[in-house]
Amino acid sequence: MAGLWGPWKNPKTGQWEDTLAIITDDPNAKMSEIHDR
Repeated sequence: MAGLWGPWKNPKTGQWEDTLAIITDDPNAKMSEIHDR
């Protein structure tokens, strides 16, 4: 699992906003015991 975060300036409001994303993949043997991705 990895996460990305970055601010961006909304052109409609002119205000800075935070954006984030979490990237998931198939689990390894340890993680598959508690989660499916």
